[in-house]
Amino acid sequence: MEEENQETNVSIYPNPVVNILNIFVAANEEGPFEAVIYNTNGAAVKQFLAQPGNNPVTPSDLLNGIYFLLISVDNQSFNLKFLK
Repeated sequence: MEEENQETNVSIYPNPVVNILNIFVAANEEGPFEAVIYNTNGAAVKQFLAQPGNNPVTPSDLLNGIYFLLISVDNQSFNLKFLK
């Protein structure tokens, strides 16, 4: 039996975001993974659970500006910047 060893990775698109922010999680562990979106002041503005694969998020409640997505996957933290 061949063992699959997938590299852990998180990516977001499109950037800048218009209607939907797609968060793609490639992970060895099964989810859910805690994800938090922060504004530039460091305040958490949106929290949710992400699963391996594509996770569409609707940021319609966010004002236009710069945001940071912090997500912990496979004992690693990923911090990604995006614009809305």
